[in-house]
Amino acid sequence: MKYIFFILVLTPALLQAQSIKENEAKIKDYEGVIAMYQHKIDSIQDVISKAVQKENQKKYRDGIIVQADQKTVLYRTTNYNEGKILDIQIGDTILVVKQVETKYLAVSHGRTGYVITFALIGAMTPEQKLLLEDNWRKEISRERAIAAQKEAIAAQKKDKRKADIQAKRKSDLIKLYGTTTGLKIYGGEIWLGMTDKMARDSWGSPDDINRSVGSYGVHEQWVYGKYDTYVYFENGVLTSWQD
Repeated sequence: MKYIFFILVLTPALLQAQSIKENEAKIKDYEGVIAMYQHKIDSIQDVISKAVQKENQKKYRDGIIVQADQKTVLYRTTNYNEGKILDIQIGDTILVVKQVETKYLAVSHGRTGYVITFALIGAMTPEQKLLLEDNWRKEISRERAIAAQKEAIAAQKKDKRKADIQAKRKSDLIKLYGTTTGLKIYGGEIWLGMTDKMARDSWGSPDDINRSVGSYGVHEQWVYGKYDTYVYFENGVLTSWQD
């Protein structure tokens, strides 16, 4: 009976211990599988990083490859407040593309961002720093030249639009009044006997019109501030003007 009792008591414990060992073995197997896949993932990421770095080297042929000699940060933009992309550790490879004011446009771990210039002071030779500064100045000069060229083109387009408008106005006046009268109006002339419509086409609308009506008809005084002149009409016909 004692043996039966011990068997009944010990059997569940033995079975539980065996189950724990089996589970521990399975956990080790799973850990091994996870480690294997993690190694594969790391290998793939390394291949991708190298491929991206190689592509960036082609893209940025004038870039300089350096090794970080101090910890720093790769920022998203030239404005540090907009956050960082990643932390750069000592020994990390950095492809410095160009200088942008007090920052470098750089590539690290396949990511492109901005690094503070003084963070790489010790990682570059004086010649490399001078080269980046020189390229930066040249780029600024190119950008200014391009901006000036764009402004000149915009000014030319504006002048052409003005010329086109004037050419159309000249053509319309000649069609409406004939060559002689049309050219006089286009030239901004006024004369006795011209109509109020001709005067308006020549000088534009007046700043003010003083009108009086009587048995003689309609008398108008047109005030032109830009010409400092008063122009007088009787029944729509220019009769005089006063400077």
